[in-house]
Amino acid sequence: MENSLQFRLAQNEDLDQIAKICQQSFTESLLWQSKMARNWWQTVINTSAAESWVLIEKNEIVAICLLIVDENQWNNLGAPQRGPLLKHCLAALCHPIIVGKWLKTTINQRKNKNIKPVDHQNMPEGWGPAMRIWVELVAIGLEHRGKGIPKIILQKCADRARQLNRIATALRVDIENKHAVCAFKKYGMFCYRSDVKSFYLAKYIDNNQNLAVTKNNTLA
Repeated sequence: MENSLQFRLAQNEDLDQIAKICQQSFTESLLWQSKMARNWWQTVINTSAAESWVLIEKNEIVAICLLIVDENQWNNLGAPQRGPLLKHCLAALCHPIIVGKWLKTTINQRKNKNIKPVDHQNMPEGWGPAMRIWVELVAIGLEHRGKGIPKIILQKCADRARQLNRIATALRVDIENKHAVCAFKKYGMFCYRSDVKSFYLAKYIDNNQNLAVTKNNTLA
């Protein structure tokens, strides 16, 4: 199957397929279950702060991967990440079931405030956005799950990190999403930070955890 898959950067013509996969993947998210998702992606596809990669099989998008290559610029965008407050309120009115699930998740997160992953590791001095590729989002179409696609996507992330002279890839996973945490750990990622909402996972490129970190590489 791997030989029949190809990566390319997302285009505006892909927006409908991308929005559909996000709806399938993030069923409890107000953003992805509303019409805001398409507008969000339209902004993201056209920013130089990120790379929106789609995985193609027979002219069909089977998975999406959003890589943040300039975290400072991405954070300054603001609106593409959060969306207007008014639209979120309108989306909440249209999706009361999702709001209920969100409240339940929030309560569970507060109960998890003392959880610490057993493989918690400290990052090297100088670790920061200038040294990593941040994986903001991974989504796979329903009919293409269970086929080893996460491994292919993570390899793509590592390839881009290497090409951009970064030492690691990193991402955030909701603390309730135990399946995703186990899957990413299976492919060699480790947890370097946690809070009441999330586990933060990373993987060194070429499995080298002793790469020198110079002052020139640190984030100002």
